[in-house]
Amino acid sequence: MKSLSYFVLCLILLPIISFAQAEKQDTLPPFLYLRNGTLLKEGEFETKGGFFGKRFRYNNGDKINFNDIKFYQGEDGYFANYYGRFAACTETGTFDLFTLIEQSTYYDNNGYARTSSTKRYLYTKDFGDLKPLNYDNLKADFSVFPNNDHPQEEKIILNLLEQGKQRRKKKLVVLLSGLSGFVVGTALFASAAGPDNSGVFRLKNKGLAASGLSVSLGGLVTSVVALALPKESKSYLESFRTYNRTY
Repeated sequence: MKSLSYFVLCLILLPIISFAQAEKQDTLPPFLYLRNGTLLKEGEFETKGGFFGKRFRYNNGDKINFNDIKFYQGEDGYFANYYGRFAACTETGTFDLFTLIEQSTYYDNNGYARTSSTKRYLYTKDFGDLKPLNYDNLKADFSVFPNNDHPQEEKIILNLLEQGKQRRKKKLVVLLSGLSGFVVGTALFASAAGPDNSGVFRLKNKGLAASGLSVSLGGLVTSVVALALPKESKSYLESFRTYNRTY
């Protein structure tokens, strides 16, 4: 009876113990990895200021140049220094994925300022150099697999890469076709107009003007459709994640 009670108690406590161990492993101590290969652990450096105004110093008070920092692990997460900006690590594995949010401001037709955000994906292995998540970089890193134990997964990884490449080509072709149609249509419409005897610009050839307007609008619609096509980065992300799940 005592053995049964002990067994039940273990079953109750096991999830709690496992959760505590997992949480402890997920909480990494602060560190700085410098571009010269120096790893500064907790107690060897200190930070000042908030995330956007963070300053780093050695424990003796000497300043650490921000540009000399390659990776930073703190209470607010794991980051890589990408040309003077912190990119947050959003996925870890054989390769770590970093995401950089780039914001741009533009003004609409009413003169109001609008802000748009774009995600830039970067990745690295261990403390290596950051690479943009694109076809050429992934193809080079995935060209030699660690072993041949996962032939089906390897096929999926490479197929997803090729899918992203084809998406990029298709998008470029459609976009260029749309822009070409817009330019040609605009030129046709402009050629249908000209000054009359009084010097006022009027439509001389309504048929040509209508054709030019139609071609121009068609090109504009095609360009918008090209921008709405699935991004190649989606396929590259799926390939990247499949690789990390496999290896």
